[in-house]
Amino acid sequence: MLKVNNMIEVSNAIEKKVKDKELTYLEAAVEYFTEVGLEMNSAKCKNLLSPVIVEKIADEAYSMHMMGKNARRPNKLPID
Repeated sequence: MLKVNNMIEVSNAIEKKVKDKELTYLEAAVEYFTEVGLEMNSAKCKNLLSPVIVEKIADEAYSMHMMGKNARRPNKLPID
């Protein structure tokens, strides 16, 4: 299990995965939190995702029709 320090480091790691591996932000977040041993639905994960990353995940989810047009943004992500 890797050490998770703060929101900035998590955001940078997710951005790097998106660029290097050509993943979506949701895929990169899931991969990152799996690598560090955190469940995606844990409160710790939600606190470590920056508002910018949350917005990017929401934007991708809308563009892929994973979230309905009436869903509140960015509070309702396509993850539990």
